[in-house]
Amino acid sequence: MWFKFLLIIFLGIAPPYVYAKDTCVECHKDTKFLVQNKKLFDYYEIWKDSTHDIADVKCVNCHGGDPTKIDKDESHKGYFTSFVGDDKEYIKLIPIRCGKCHNEVLNHFLSSKHYKALKEKGTGPNCVTCHGAMNVGIYKVSEISRSCEVCHNEETKNNQEIGKVAEGVLHNINILRVYNEWLSSHTIFNEEKRKKLITLYQDIIFSWHTFNFADIEVRIQKPLIKARRLTRETLADERKKKYKKE
Repeated sequence: MWFKFLLIIFLGIAPPYVYAKDTCVECHKDTKFLVQNKKLFDYYEIWKDSTHDIADVKCVNCHGGDPTKIDKDESHKGYFTSFVGDDKEYIKLIPIRCGKCHNEVLNHFLSSKHYKALKEKGTGPNCVTCHGAMNVGIYKVSEISRSCEVCHNEETKNNQEIGKVAEGVLHNINILRVYNEWLSSHTIFNEEKRKKLITLYQDIIFSWHTFNFADIEVRIQKPLIKARRLTRETLADERKKKYKKE
């Protein structure tokens, strides 16, 4: 270790890891892009301190390229896409790239009508449509209907009711989440039962991405009934424990 330190101080020779900066990030955070290409600078600003940044998901994870090269052409070689252009093929890549990390979500999305439209026509809702690209977000119940109605509306005559249906399903998912969090916070709650409930909740979350809301409405009823029952049992157990102490 001391030998490496002396090389750096006295000879100016540094091991490779000293220069192991991500050149994509270093380049695109340069304020020169405010003038040259503001959109690229805005992308960096949105990504910085985002969920993806915190999780150490960088440009290369989604766009490909070589983050060790300083030269623009060299860094953009190989498995690289900017996800922009006239060719609709680039849109089809988005779920596959996101699916590298979000595998279960992708598996469910591949069975959806949204993906079928995307695959056949090159247009259709994809991960970025709903969640954004750099600083991803999740819809609230109050937002989901408006989002669905961008495509499902009176003008398109395409399942106009789907926004309200999605709103109802998401409302029930949130109820299940609250039950799950409450039960998980109580140490008296049986660990095995807690894990089973979490698994049921996660399955529902993943199945959302099939956008088969009629099926999800049916599937969520069992976990909801189970969560309510477990909540009553936990409260009863807590009361018994309290009375024993008194």
